Amino acid sequence: KWYEIVVASQKEMYGTENKSYRTSIGNLANVYKNLGLYEEAENIMVDNIEYYKKIDSKSEAYEIALQNLAALYQKWGLHYWAAMFYFRASDVRLIIAGENDTYFKSYINNATYYFEEAAKQFKADGDFEYAEKCYNYNTIIFSERKNNKEYARFLNLRGLMELELTKYSNAEISFFLAVQIFKKEFDSTHLAVGMVYNNIGMLYFSLNQFDYAEQYSLEGYRIRLKRLKPNDDDIAESCTNIGLIYTYTKQFEKAEEYFLKAKKIYEDGIGTNNNAYTILLNNLGLMYWKQNRFSDAEKYYLSSLQLREKLNGKQHPGYVRGLNNLGAVYLGWHKPAQAKIYFEQAVALSEKKYGTNHYRNIVYLNNLALCYNDLGNYAEAKKILLHTNQLNSKQVKENFTILTEYEKEMYADEMVYNSKFANSILYNSKQYNKESVIDNFNQQLEIKGLVLNETKSLYNYVKNSTDTAIQKMFDRYSWLKTQIAKQYGASVENRSKELSNWEDEVDILEKDLLLKSKKFTEQKKASEINFYSLKNNLKEGEVIIEFAKFNLYNKGNTDSVMYVAYLFTKNSEAPVFIPLFEEKQLQNILNASGKTNQAMASNLYRSTITKNKSKANFGNDLYNLVWQPLEPYLKNAKKIHFAPIDKLNSIAFNALATDSTTYLIDKYQLIQYTSTRLIATPLQQENKINNIALFGNANFSLSQNIVNQYQQSSDSVVVKRSFNKDKANIISWTALPGTAEEVKNISSIFNKKSIPQIVYTNTDATEENFKDLNNKSISVIHLATHGFFLPRINNTNTTITEQHTTSYNTAYDPMLRSGIVLSGANYAWNGGFVPNYKEDGIVTAYEISQLNLTNTNLVVLSACETALGDIQGNEGVYGLQRAFKLAGVKNIILSLWQVPDKETAELMTRFYNNYLSGKSINESFNLAQQSLRKKYSPYYWAAFILIE
Repeated sequence: KWYEIVVASQKEMYGTENKSYRTSIGNLANVYKNLGLYEEAENIMVDNIEYYKKIDSKSEAYEIALQNLAALYQKWGLHYWAAMFYFRASDVRLIIAGENDTYFKSYINNATYYFEEAAKQFKADGDFEYAEKCYNYNTIIFSERKNNKEYARFLNLRGLMELELTKYSNAEISFFLAVQIFKKEFDSTHLAVGMVYNNIGMLYFSLNQFDYAEQYSLEGYRIRLKRLKPNDDDIAESCTNIGLIYTYTKQFEKAEEYFLKAKKIYEDGIGTNNNAYTILLNNLGLMYWKQNRFSDAEKYYLSSLQLREKLNGKQHPGYVRGLNNLGAVYLGWHKPAQAKIYFEQAVALSEKKYGTNHYRNIVYLNNLALCYNDLGNYAEAKKILLHTNQLNSKQVKENFTILTEYEKEMYADEMVYNSKFANSILYNSKQYNKESVIDNFNQQLEIKGLVLNETKSLYNYVKNSTDTAIQKMFDRYSWLKTQIAKQYGASVENRSKELSNWEDEVDILEKDLLLKSKKFTEQKKASEINFYSLKNNLKEGEVIIEFAKFNLYNKGNTDSVMYVAYLFTKNSEAPVFIPLFEEKQLQNILNASGKTNQAMASNLYRSTITKNKSKANFGNDLYNLVWQPLEPYLKNAKKIHFAPIDKLNSIAFNALATDSTTYLIDKYQLIQYTSTRLIATPLQQENKINNIALFGNANFSLSQNIVNQYQQSSDSVVVKRSFNKDKANIISWTALPGTAEEVKNISSIFNKKSIPQIVYTNTDATEENFKDLNNKSISVIHLATHGFFLPRINNTNTTITEQHTTSYNTAYDPMLRSGIVLSGANYAWNGGFVPNYKEDGIVTAYEISQLNLTNTNLVVLSACETALGDIQGNEGVYGLQRAFKLAGVKNIILSLWQVPDKETAELMTRFYNNYLSGKSINESFNLAQQSLRKKYSPYYWAAFILIE
């Protein structure tokens, strides 16, 4: 009361702009603070701040006013605002006294502490955006203090925040910087290092990179076991995380072992009344759910949900996830009505917290749509999926461009999830409403070849950038990837010790390149490709067919993989959704038609064959399965743009027989793409053919002279190609004398048009000369040589005696298991030493993908089976065609099976004659095939396919 009387008296005598009055009212505010009258104190302190700021914003009085309000908020428990005003006070104190001042350091420490406390509270309440703001402020504070353990501790916390917000690339950087500092400050087995390893494990788990997740989580667990008591809560945390990883990799016995270890630690020591125990119960429920042990799953999920409500309330994200998990149990248990209750609650709570257009709602909405599907309410299911498709698309665009290629591949698998259910519901309903079909088709465009398109876009942007820093970075990146490819071509014992470091550096460089090209990726997003933009690019008589596949959901997951087609013309209001077949039906035809590609080709691409006195209509069966369902919609079609998927990539569509005398090539002009989205973004193709590079008749065996030179290079770094030493199994590439005539004929055609040629034959047809085409403007590259694709052999602690085993066919990456061979390849292929500074004649798809061939309109691979590779769902064929697309080539001609030299040469001669007469690449190729079709069976002309 006395303070209030003094303040009132001074106000009457001096007014509110007097310093004595300001001192007195400040003292009154402190009295209010101590009495718990926080709002009254706040009003006075805010007014004082405005007063002192107006007089001098760099004065000590202004600094003290800011500090007083910070202390009020501190006592009030408003951590965020306490941190904000300590931070503002530190700015003023820095100007007054410098960074070594005691008060400045105190303000900074208080600001970082309360920002961290505020972030914890926001996270507990599920307000991740505000939590992120706190960490962003601390990032500013720590910007000048980057090499100490406090900064590392902060980086780890920031990484956890970024992980919560699915900013995986940022989280990875934060975690690895933290590890680096902790190792420097302590050692590699310190508890702090173990803590961050555990978090890195969860980061890679979130990205579905389970190998890395297991590696880092186990290492963190081992460190904790050495440093902590057996019943410590950190050990329980590690056990829970490792159990989760094994759950997702279907190693259920290991998962249960680790989960029960954690459960015992909680129940015997730490206690069960905490959030960590709710997570453990939830994970146990998940493990049992994945094994279809629904009763056990229900028990643990219910226990977890009840404890979560008790600890955090119903608004917490963990409670919402718990509702969703229980719904999933009842859905799998074929109790959709009960599941619907829980999914509706999850959707309602999530939308209340984040709004109706947030990506966090996607999973809950998808599951609710499945309930409606199982209840037979397809209209409601489609309505929900229209919304989730839009949310999913938004999420893809925001996250995808910041991932490395490998991370994109893993992340893309998750993106197929929504497509699977959307296609299933459309398939199950038998009622193809226009809006749903358009939306589903747009989603297929977005997903199909997404990794290829994004990676190719980045490569092309960087290769053509005028920024010297980006170019320098990309040169280093390309060099490292080339060295890595060479090392994977060597046996494990002969690989460089630098390989691991090179791989780490490649990941870092790739992320830097992605960040530096952010402006490009933002510009690229502006051009959306969809059904409408595609149909507007069509002319009368043209049709688009986009093939798709999905795992069928029908009142539960099934083992059926279905193929469908989306088909439309210029005048279509929406694509037609056409169910085709189940994958095993196609596989059965392929298996029955022959064991080799040549046998399959002979049997499939003719209307009927006779075998063992019985008629086997393989060709007819294939046509009826793949194409006949499309025919009713192709009555006026002349030109068909189509994109196959998965196993359809191995089909020669031109040679599908409609009857005993007619093939598809007789009815339509077929143009094949990796994705029909390319129709809306036609590549700029140079009509003028400036030159051609030809490779043929390579000498695959080195002369003894060169062998001796290699063997004398003992003081050089060497790479050994390690193969099975059983001589009976060693493969040597045989000479291709017919390709000499092929190259000669093509060269003659170009000579007549006075178009320059670079011809490499015999010992000149080398890997060095091929790679010298990098960054050159070569219009056409023709490669008449052997191609290879090796199915992967799992070479883990087993002796392989029945197959020729190289370090290529044990490589995980299919781009290392396919390629072309040039002069001298047999020496390395048979285990010879090749100096590291020399090329070995074996050019993998991985190496080709690193070249810059953006000015090349066409690559022709007249080698056998160059269209083969690992087929990976929506991404298509991982092999030579992907390699040349990544290198920037606009059109590629490849083969599905081996064709005799004579017919190959005839096809190529006719093609080039057409091409040099001014016709387009597609028309030239089509006319050449039609010409041979009049003389030969499809075996001789249908093997080659053109991909635009």
